[in-house]
Amino acid sequence: MAFELQAAKTKQRIMEEQMQVKVVERSQEIAVQEQEMLRRERELDATVRRPADAEKYRYLIMLKSETFVAHID
Repeated sequence: MAFELQAAKTKQRIMEEQMQVKVVERSQEIAVQEQEMLRRERELDATVRRPADAEKYRYLIMLKSETFVAHID
């Protein structure tokens, strides 16, 4: 009886530790996914958003200069 009780307690402790390991693994997976999301966001800024903003600004300046020149004439 005592052996069976000890075996059940040991099995329960092992199961609890396995669950704890799964929780830690999942937390680490989430952290990695968050870092990857931030990396992709920075990549998008560098490759799409900033160049698009620069191009928009360039067109705006050209439009203003054309409007200014047309207004002077």
